[in-house]
Amino acid sequence: MTLLSKLFKLKNGITKSSVRVYSEKASNDYVKFIRPSKSYRGTFDGFVKKTEVPKDKVFPSETIFVSTDGQGSHSYAYVSAFEFVPNSNVVALIPKHKINLIQKHYYARCISANRYKFSYGRKPKGDRLENISLPSKEEIPQWALNYKYSLNKITERKKGKFLKIETKKWKWFTYDYLFIPQRGKVNNISKNINSEKTFPLISATTKNNGVVGYLDINTNDKFPPNCITIANTGQGSVGFPAFQEKEFYATNNITVLKPKFKCNKYVGLFLCTLMKKERFKYSYGRVINEKRIKEARLKLPIDKKGNPDWQFMDKYVRHLKLSAYV
Repeated sequence: MTLLSKLFKLKNGITKSSVRVYSEKASNDYVKFIRPSKSYRGTFDGFVKKTEVPKDKVFPSETIFVSTDGQGSHSYAYVSAFEFVPNSNVVALIPKHKINLIQKHYYARCISANRYKFSYGRKPKGDRLENISLPSKEEIPQWALNYKYSLNKITERKKGKFLKIETKKWKWFTYDYLFIPQRGKVNNISKNINSEKTFPLISATTKNNGVVGYLDINTNDKFPPNCITIANTGQGSVGFPAFQEKEFYATNNITVLKPKFKCNKYVGLFLCTLMKKERFKYSYGRVINEKRIKEARLKLPIDKKGNPDWQFMDKYVRHLKLSAYV
């Protein structure tokens, strides 16, 4: 690990009061003006004219920028898909060593993961931001380097007719009706785990889709792909669902939900989103056990026969604007 200041130079933006912000782009001399936001799309605040701002405040596309202020927007980091000028509550990060676009996206995610260290009263400015610990270039995991990014796709809206959600017509189904619940079987999670092995090990955590390491063991403890895992316990993870697209192992504090229907990643993610809405029913003192998991219910869209409408769920997720990254 290394400090952010060892990897990047921090460049501050300009105050909004010092420049004229336009609502439309009149020519190519205009660039986007960026403000703090908890969403990438929300960072757009209008346009400024290049000739009206200092040249060193205009940054090229594929530059990392970080929100340094805001009640709910501080510490979010993104990679720009456009040339821009940041306001005074946004910092641009200029790499001290050559890194590619995939590595920039990875570092932006790492920086955003440090949000818990800051607050409205403790802003990520100056030394606080510079002293964030980040993986060195050599420590970036292979799975991150293999991920496919496209800045153009991030800014595109999905074309096609919008699929409306009308929950009044939905129907309740028990987990026992939808799944075969089965407890994870791995007891000692510290044994034989490393990042170079083949099959992910799922445990009670909300991070990294529940993956805490990788295993290769000659047992029948492995679960098939296209299952959903739920954390049975944990201070902040109880009830957390995650869709597992590949074969995996699970610890004994995980319940694996094996679908009784044909499931894919789109349907699985739709179900996980609904399951997260039910997490309020559980806590560290009210863990998920075999009885509670069987009695748990999900309200789902239904077809004309009153069965879960798996086709609708599949289409709905495929329609979402970032579904290309699923």
